[in-house]
Amino acid sequence: MDSRAFDDSSMDSTNDEIVEGIFEEVRPSAESAQLETRLVIAPQTSLAQAGNRIGCAYCFRTSNPNDPNEMLRDSVLVNEVVYHRKCWNSLLQPTGQAIDFVPPVPEPLRVVTLVGAPLYTGPINSMNDTPLGISESLLVLNSSIQSNFIVRNNSTNLVQLDRRNMPLWAFVRYTSSGHSDGHLLTLQPSQEAVIEVYPHFVRPDLVDEPIVLSETQSLMLESRALPVIPIATLIGVYTLFLWHLSTVFNLGVQYYFVTRNFLPYGGLLAMPIITCFLLLSVLMILAPGQVLWGIYSVLHRINQTAAERLLGQFEAMTLWTLESGTVEQAQTRLHSPLSLILIGITAAGTIVVWLALLLISSAFVGISGLIFLAEAGALLFVIYRVGREYGFDLLMAVQSVVRLSSRAVATIGANRS
Repeated sequence: MDSRAFDDSSMDSTNDEIVEGIFEEVRPSAESAQLETRLVIAPQTSLAQAGNRIGCAYCFRTSNPNDPNEMLRDSVLVNEVVYHRKCWNSLLQPTGQAIDFVPPVPEPLRVVTLVGAPLYTGPINSMNDTPLGISESLLVLNSSIQSNFIVRNNSTNLVQLDRRNMPLWAFVRYTSSGHSDGHLLTLQPSQEAVIEVYPHFVRPDLVDEPIVLSETQSLMLESRALPVIPIATLIGVYTLFLWHLSTVFNLGVQYYFVTRNFLPYGGLLAMPIITCFLLLSVLMILAPGQVLWGIYSVLHRINQTAAERLLGQFEAMTLWTLESGTVEQAQTRLHSPLSLILIGITAAGTIVVWLALLLISSAFVGISGLIFLAEAGALLFVIYRVGREYGFDLLMAVQSVVRLSSRAVATIGANRS
């Protein structure tokens, strides 16, 4: 191994030169070099590939006969390697013969000018956007008061908006009923429409929900509220579910005896129905608009078949309820006729579902526990979806608890060892 030490302490630091530098040049022995496959580039090729910008092998600056610094204008060529004469003379142990070398005048470096993107302080989506313009890109819902925004069709084609694509804690109504057909708002070219958004009195805190208006346009709804209210609501819902799960489990374990003697187990049979009703009632009250739109969508699909004469009136009644202004009242307060109607629908639906479950379980007593647990699983899935709308992801929370528990166990085991 050969080594060469370089000292540049004699160079003037005011010329922005390297003050001190110690380098080692490692050369493999001839024996090891024969055992390796190496790519060797001839010195002449290196100079040719460098073009008209040749750097000094010591200070790495470009060798330029017209350098602004007079001390760096002279260059030498040593063993096919270019040095500034000043750099070569500063070497402590120079080896080789220095030959005067006049490098080509380097071409000036290309100047690249970067222009920053402009900053927008207003809405990202404006009324002049194509194909759909909106007056606001962000609606902050920090109270139960309605918020409005304007939509304009800037394209030459028809545009349809579906008012069902809303979060659970917001309800939309179109004021321009002239071009509204049920859940769809149809805009002709150059037409405008005012859209009203009604927040729920129980809404999440700091949760953003994008509302897609077209392929390139969207509206962002940002819910703000006291975090105590949604947290307390979610805790209450999951507590109710745990209560319901315990009653379902007890019923599944003892359902064989219930089928043999009904009277002593009347309370055991009634508790799952009551807890299921309470859970569904809370979910109904949290999303009256989405519940009605779900009922309307089911009736609308059924009425596309031969059952239109049977359920056509129910579909029209549901749509009238959505347009009558009662949903807006149910969004802003608990006590309203629509809330009581939804609770009545929940009671009837709960009884029908549980009667069907009991009949099926009576036919398959051996797997009655699994049937009841399937009902609890379906309820948990609905609660999970509602929790995500309110900014709480149950799966992520469980994963976080598992990770923290694993770390705690690992830490305790490491401390004991």
